[in-house]
Amino acid sequence: MALFVANQLARWQGAPLADLPHLIFGAAQQPIGFALLERAGIDPHQLAKSLKGSEARETGPSGIRATTRAGDALRRAKELALEWSHPKATSGHLVIASAAAPTGWGKTFGSSIGVDPKSLRRVAESFPFVGEDLETSDVFIQLLELDWIQGDAREWLERRYIGYSIENSEDLRSSVALLVSSADGQGLSHYPDWGVRLGGLTGDTSLTLQCYQKAQSVRPEHADYFRLSGALALANRGEFEEAREIIRVLLERAPAPGIYVSAAQVEYLADRVDEARTYLIKASSTLGGESVAARQVAEILWHSIDGGFEHSLRAIVGSEPKKPHARLTRGLARIALAKDASSEGNPAASNELYQVINEYGIFGMEGVVLQALVVLAESQRVNGDERFSETKSRAIGLATRLGRPVRVRHLMSP
Repeated sequence: MALFVANQLARWQGAPLADLPHLIFGAAQQPIGFALLERAGIDPHQLAKSLKGSEARETGPSGIRATTRAGDALRRAKELALEWSHPKATSGHLVIASAAAPTGWGKTFGSSIGVDPKSLRRVAESFPFVGEDLETSDVFIQLLELDWIQGDAREWLERRYIGYSIENSEDLRSSVALLVSSADGQGLSHYPDWGVRLGGLTGDTSLTLQCYQKAQSVRPEHADYFRLSGALALANRGEFEEAREIIRVLLERAPAPGIYVSAAQVEYLADRVDEARTYLIKASSTLGGESVAARQVAEILWHSIDGGFEHSLRAIVGSEPKKPHARLTRGLARIALAKDASSEGNPAASNELYQVINEYGIFGMEGVVLQALVVLAESQRVNGDERFSETKSRAIGLATRLGRPVRVRHLMSP
C-alpha cells in the first residue's frame, strides 16, 4: 500500500519516476510508518504535507517505475527486515531506508527533509510494531492502546481503522459499531464522512442524513459526493423536492455525468421515468470517464427503465467483488436479473432472491435486502403465493427501520 500511494503521488505531481519523497510519503501514510515517525518526535502530517506540495501538475504515466535510489531504498527495507528477523518488510522499514538513502550530494535524504535517520533507527529498534503484519485489525487496536498516541495522531489512526474495517469486514454492522464507539463515543461527529459512506452501503438513510451536511466541512474535497448521498437519502425518504434542489444546484455549478446519474436515481424513485431517462441520456456521452461503480449504477438503472444491458448486468454478477461498492452493485444487478426471470415465469427467480436476502443480510447491506424483498413480494402477489403477506410485512418493517418508505409504497397499494 505504501508503494501504491507513492505511485499515486508521483502521478499527481506529473513525475516520470517514483523517487525517495514519494516513497517516504507513501510509508508515512500507513499506520506503522506513521506511528514510527510520531514516536520519533516527527510530525507525520507536516512531513507528508511538505513532501506532497500544494498543487498538482499534469498527471504522470500509469505504471510508474522507481528511480535507482528509490529502488535501492526498497531493497534496503527488505534487508532491514531480514536483519531484525522480521517476517516481512513494512512501511516502518521503508521509512528508515528511505530517510537513510544517500542523495547526489553525498548526504542522506532524511537530513534534507529534517529527519535524522540514525535517531529514527534507534526508535525503530525498540518499537515492537515495525515488523507486524498490517493485514489484521489487531495492529490498529494495539497502536490505539499506546498512551502516547493522542490528539491528531489518534484521530488519524482511528480514521484509518474505520476505513480498514469498511473495506475488510464482511459484516458492515461491525464497521458501524466501530464508527459510533470511536472518539469516545463521538465518532459520528468526528468522522461524518464515514457515516455517509456506511449509510449508503448499509441502506441506512437515517445515518446518511445525520452525517452528510457535516461531512462536507470535514472533507470539503468530497463535498459533492456527500451532497449527492444526501439527495438520494432524501429521495428514499420521499422528500423529492429537497433532493431535486440539491441536484439542481450541483448541475448549475458543474454538470457532470455522475450527477446526472444521481438525478436519474432520484426521479426513478419518484416514479418520473421520463425525467430519469432524460438524465441518463445526458450522462451517457461522457460516462466512460466515471468510476466503475457509477457506470454500473447507470447500466442497472437503464435496465430497470427500458430493459437491455443484460450482458452488462451478467458481467457485474459474474465478477468477484472485492470491495463493498462492488458487492453493492453486484447485489443490485442480481436483483434486476431475478426480476426479469420472475416476470418470465422462471421458478428459479424466487430462489435467487432468497439467496440475495440471506447473503446480504450477513453482509449488513440491508438496503439490498430491502430491494430484494420488494421484488420478491411483488412477484408473490402476482403469482398468488401464500408467502406474500409475510414477505410484505418484512419489507415494510425493514423500510421503516432504514427510513426508506418510498421503496415499499407499491406494496401498500391495493
